[in-house]
Order: sequence, then structure tokens, then C-alpha cells
Amino acid sequence: MTATNLLPWRERRRARRQRAFCACLGAALLLGVAAVAAAAAVLDGRIEAQLQRNRALSDGIAALEARLAEIDRQRSRHAAIEARAAALKALAAPRFDVAILLDGIAAAAISDVALTSLSRQGARIAAAGVTASGDDVAALLRELAANEDFAAPRLGNLAEDALGEHSVFEITLTFAEVGAP
Repeated sequence: MTATNLLPWRERRRARRQRAFCACLGAALLLGVAAVAAAAAVLDGRIEAQLQRNRALSDGIAALEARLAEIDRQRSRHAAIEARAAALKALAAPRFDVAILLDGIAAAAISDVALTSLSRQGARIAAAGVTASGDDVAALLRELAANEDFAAPRLGNLAEDALGEHSVFEITLTFAEVGAP
């Protein structure tokens, strides 16, 4: 048998395989770099989209906070107006009370009774006056009791004056204020 030298043929085949391996290795490297670049581009796009959504949300939140601040300013303004209205009502109520008080006393007035003084401390009213007889004082007390603006009229003192011509009296009663419930 003849001996054939297969060594050059094996070297050429090894060189071809090595070139094919290097080509495949280069292609795999290029493919890997392309895949990493594509993944980075996709992630960068997603990150940018998320950043845009975040900016839109931040702008929306800022707009809502501005609206909330305006609502808070309106609420405080409304509360201030309500406080002023309540203060005006509180200031006006005593004026109405005085008018109602005087109207009630005028409506209960008896022809022979003259009031000489009238004082008020809160809802308590003290009145003093003169009359020809005690019957007129009793009639005045009945008239005051019949008036719904007054409660519990009481005779404090009934006496003759120094000359004995007139009776001097003192009465107390409670006034139902307009602002009271």
C-alpha cells in the first residue's frame, strides 16, 4: 500500500475551519453588539417616554396645586366674608333689640303711668316710674306679661311719694332678645 501524506490537506481543512470559526465569531460579536445597541435604544426610548409622562404628570399636579391654592384663597375669603357678616349681624341685632324693647314698652303703656327711668343690663330690664294708684301698676304688669317680648315682670317696690299724691314703683322684667334662639 502506498502511503499518502494527508497532512497538507488536514492543514488546509483546519485553516478553513479556523477562518469559518473566526467569521462566525466576528458575526456573533457584531450580532451581539447590534443586539446590545438595539436594547439600549429601546430602553432609552422607554425611559424618554416615561420622562415625558412624568413631566406631563408634574405639569398636571402643578396645575391642580394652583387650583387648590385658589380654592383655599376663595375659602378663606368666604370665611372672612362670613365673619364680617356675622359681626355686622351681631352689631345690628342690639339696635333691633332696642327698637323692639321700646315698642313693647310703648304698647304696654297705661295712660296714668309715667316711667321715670329705664335701664338694661343684658336681658334684664329695670324700670321705675310714678302713677296715681297701685291698680295702674298692676295693669302695666299684666300688659307687660301679655307681650311675648317680655318675660317674668316683677314688682320690686311700690311706695307713696313724699307728698303722698303719687305711688312710686320699681319693676324688673326679662327681655327676649332678637338674636337669642
